[in-house]
Parts: sequence; structure tokens; C-alpha cells
Amino acid sequence: MLKRGGGKLTSSGKSGARSAAHTISRNVKDFEGSDDLGIQAMKSSRDSSIYTFKGAKILTRTGVDAVKGGRYVVKKVGSLRKIQISKMKNLRAVDILKSVGKKLVSAPVIIKSVSMFGVSLLGILLVLVPIIGVLSIVPTVALKSDELELTKAYTYITELDVNLQKDILSEMGTSEYDVSGTIHCYINGEPSNTSLMKVYTDADLLLMYLDAKYSDYQFNAVKPEILRLHSLMHKVETHHWTSLGIGHVDIKLTTKTLDELMEQSSFLITPNEAETLSAMREIGAYATLKTLGSPFLDTDWHTGLSSRYGWRIHPITGETDCHEALDIAMPSGTPINAVMPGMVITSAFNSSYGNYVVIKNSNSETTLYAHMSRRQATVGQEVKIGDVIGYVGTTGSSTGNHLHIEYKKDGNSFNPLFFIANDIN
Repeated sequence: MLKRGGGKLTSSGKSGARSAAHTISRNVKDFEGSDDLGIQAMKSSRDSSIYTFKGAKILTRTGVDAVKGGRYVVKKVGSLRKIQISKMKNLRAVDILKSVGKKLVSAPVIIKSVSMFGVSLLGILLVLVPIIGVLSIVPTVALKSDELELTKAYTYITELDVNLQKDILSEMGTSEYDVSGTIHCYINGEPSNTSLMKVYTDADLLLMYLDAKYSDYQFNAVKPEILRLHSLMHKVETHHWTSLGIGHVDIKLTTKTLDELMEQSSFLITPNEAETLSAMREIGAYATLKTLGSPFLDTDWHTGLSSRYGWRIHPITGETDCHEALDIAMPSGTPINAVMPGMVITSAFNSSYGNYVVIKNSNSETTLYAHMSRRQATVGQEVKIGDVIGYVGTTGSSTGNHLHIEYKKDGNSFNPLFFIANDIN
């Protein structure tokens, strides 16, 4: 049985080695000439992780066989010991055990099995150690907070943006465009126009900053810090005055990016924290959270993001609402791919979503795809990642051709941006 366990371990080692070697050979070309192997490796670590975990599972199973084989040998040692004691009653116990030990060590099958076990284990370790070395940097340069806490923080950042935007719009009146010449806009002291008076915070960068500063955090703990940073980055001032009996208003928006704020205020981040932040920016804020596929294969859908997750001023109603989805603008008729496997539980039309499809997997996670020009998937159909489930359109409450995609699990809505992959990085 030990021999069988050793054989299985050898086979598993080869399997794990092939998987890992495949990934390494595919990625090592990208690493050549790199000054920072660790950071570059993280860009391709997802596949390496998968292969490593598969190899680990195989090793675990074969390890069980090896343990069983070891137990069998222990039993045999006991039997041989009894036999030897009955034949050599006048030998001391130590001599008996030495004799039994020599017999075991000299047995060819034992030697071969143990040798195969050792060689296989060494081979697997030689393959896994470099990968584990790369993967060990994941906790350092990846967002560590709970996905729900990250979603709450992201949503709060967008809410602060919208609140300031509402202040600007309220001063402008019902229209964003001043036709009477009584609204005077300034951005960072320079004359501007109403259409450019936008408040926008790079929420992805701010989340990375918080992670570099506080590591694994709860939203409520960092909420005051988000508010403080936001107030340092964006400020709206208004001044009402009258000329020739006509009322005027000056709207002054002072805005800066987080990068500019950190550059101007060195006390915000330490050198070590800055290095961690730089590393996270290199690999991407959500590199280790990408558990879903891409809704558009062979396409950089990031360039088509038209409305992010979180609070916004609704493009049709003009009211503020929480947009628990991503909107990705694409040409009409572009195929939409399932981002996760599962069963189609809804394929229907309503006035809000237009043509939409909902997929649910075995973990009760759901993804919703809306505003399709045409639905391809039908209720009860089992789909795989990448299957075409419909085509981009502008049905329902929509202002243009785009995909509205939602992701929910455990009864909570999550920012799809964290999880869906982008085929072109």
C-alpha cells in the first residue's frame, strides 16, 4: 500500500508539475527583463493560483494513501516484532528492534516506495516553491477587506460626489446650461462653463489608499477618513451678487485628485504605505477578486463604462438614486456573454430593464443582464461562462445602447467591477 501511495504521489507530482510548468512557461516570457518579478507575476497569478490549488488537492489525496501505507507498515512492524521475540527469547529488546529495523530497511519494496515518495515530494516542492513565493505577496498588495465592506466604502464615495454635484445643480437652477449669462463658473480659479462642473472621485484609488493605510478595515471605521479626504479634494463655494438690477451667481469648484492631495500633503501617507499603494496600482485594485468571467469576450469593456456602481443623478428622472450595477456602453447587437455558470431563472421584458436575463448558480449567486435588444437564453437553460445569453440594446428605461449588469450574493448587492474579468488588460 505504501508503494501504491508512492506511485500515486509520483503521478500527482507529475500532474501538478505539468500544470504549474504550463503556467510558468506561459508567463515567464513576460517576466524576462523585469526589474520586479513579484509585481509582474501578480498580473498573471490567477491561473497560477488555480493550478497550485489543484496540485495541492491532488497531493492531499495521495498523502492520505501514504498515511494508510504508513499505518500498514507499523502493523507489520508489530507482527515481525512478535515473531522475532518468539524465536529469539534470549535477545534483548533493543537487539530485536534493531533486527526488525534492518529487515524493513533492507526490503526492496519499502526502499523503492519510500524513495519514490521522497523524490515525488521533492519534485513537487521544487515546482511549487517559486509559485508560492510569488503568491505569498498577494496578501501584501491586494485589497484585504471584506467584499461587502469594500462595496459600502465605494458607494459612500459616490454618495459624497453626488451630494456636491447636487449643490452645484441647485445653484444653476433647473438647467445645466446658463442662457442668460448670470451664472459664472470657475474650476480651480479658472473660468469654465456649467457642463464641466462635475465632481468625480477616483473611488478605486481611494480604496487602495485606505488599504495601504489601514489594511483589513470595516467601512464604519474608515467612514470619517473618507469624508475628511473628500472634503480636502473637493470644495464648492457660491457667491450671489447683483449688477444693474440683475442677479448673478459665482460657482467656484476647487477640485484635485488623490494623487495631487498626497503630493501636496506628505503627512497623508508614509514611504512604506506609498510603496504598498504603488504595488497595488501596478497589479490592479481588484486583481485577486476576479471570480467572474467577462461579459464581452476579447473586448476591453472598461473603455465603455458609462455609469459606475453607486449613487448618481439619474440620466432620465434627474433624481438621485443608488445604481446597484455597472453600465457598459457597447454597439447595438454586441453579443453578451454569461460571466458565471448556472441556470437561467428569468428571461423576460419589463418597462425598467427592457429585455433582461437572470442567472443563478449553485451558491445562490445571481447575475442580471438588462436592456438587451434580444434575449438568447431561455428559462431553465444551463449556461457556462462565455455562453451568449443576449445582445446589447437600449430597451426599457435606457438612454442608449449599453449593458446593465448586476451581481448579488447572500442577499446583498456587490459592485460588479470588483469581480468581472476584462479579457484585455
